[in-house]
Amino acid sequence: MPGLSIHSDEERVAHYRSPYKPFGILRFILALMVLVQHFCDDIAPAAIRQAVLPWAPGNVAVLGFFVISGFIVCEAYHFNYRDRPVAYFKNRLLRIVPAYWAALAVSILVHFVILHYQGHLTSLDRHNITDVHFGFKNILMNVFGIFPPVVVNVTPTQYPFIPYAWALQTEMMFYLTLFIVGFFYQHAGKYTGVPQYAWLALAGYAGIIAAGLTHIGILPRQMAYGSYFAFGGALFFVLNGERRAWLVLVPAFVQMMSHFHTYAAEDFIDLAANRPGQLLLLILILAWIVALAAARVRHTKIDKILGDHAYALYLNHYVVAVVILDCVNHASAIWLAAGLAASLALTRVMFLVAEKPFVAMRKAIRGNE
Repeated sequence: MPGLSIHSDEERVAHYRSPYKPFGILRFILALMVLVQHFCDDIAPAAIRQAVLPWAPGNVAVLGFFVISGFIVCEAYHFNYRDRPVAYFKNRLLRIVPAYWAALAVSILVHFVILHYQGHLTSLDRHNITDVHFGFKNILMNVFGIFPPVVVNVTPTQYPFIPYAWALQTEMMFYLTLFIVGFFYQHAGKYTGVPQYAWLALAGYAGIIAAGLTHIGILPRQMAYGSYFAFGGALFFVLNGERRAWLVLVPAFVQMMSHFHTYAAEDFIDLAANRPGQLLLLILILAWIVALAAARVRHTKIDKILGDHAYALYLNHYVVAVVILDCVNHASAIWLAAGLAASLALTRVMFLVAEKPFVAMRKAIRGNE
């Protein structure tokens, strides 16, 4: 998302290098932070809950995910999908959708079995789930719940079987933005004489502006995260020698901090309880991202393995917490550990079933393997 430059796209790609970025361990830790918040809120003993929840680790981790996505997707788009927006978006769909649908199917099945085995079912946020929530309309809305503008709220007839799918929809909005920019450039933009990376800069500013407009109620609240993606994308270009990318990076960071400061209380666990700690946690995550993005390291097996399983862990731990809450209903460190172990086991299975089969296909679409 840099500004204008005298270099052509071809010269810039020849100049850039794309060394391995060791984000895998960090992505896995961020997924664990989401798990920890969900588990501590419902199945952890009071002492652990009181120690963890004021930090809101899951909420902060999601913001870190958005920054990483901005970096990785802009890097991939720049190196692998120039003038190929359809291939780019097809790859993104294969990355996000099959794993989400598989996790959704498991969640729906487990919810259904618990409800009909026990006669009652309570979600993690203490909503009563009934047979009505298994109606065709609600299931269909869940299936398409990661695509804007579908919104699945908790009502007497609606229930999101993966409640944090809103974050995936936010990611999808970012992917769609880059697709639209790339498609426009492919068919019309290049005739203006403005390089593709300048159009990406406009996308970055659009995200920053959209984030600002949410504060005054002009755009939906979900658009408030545009600055996090803009920051991640601009960081990629800054670290690869595009100085004018700072013109996106700096305002994106300012908008990020503004958004974090005004994050609605209902979205943040114990928002007022440990506000400085939550900000410190976010800054530490951002610093870690910058350090890893700037690192020049060789591929490491453990980093890749953990990174490969981060998405599956993010998607599938919720249903484990539901099982413990409804079938055990006893908060203890033992069940907390058991939930973590079960989540890791389910993560492995779901990765093998719903993600690994698409790896070769995605590599073929990427076209540089």
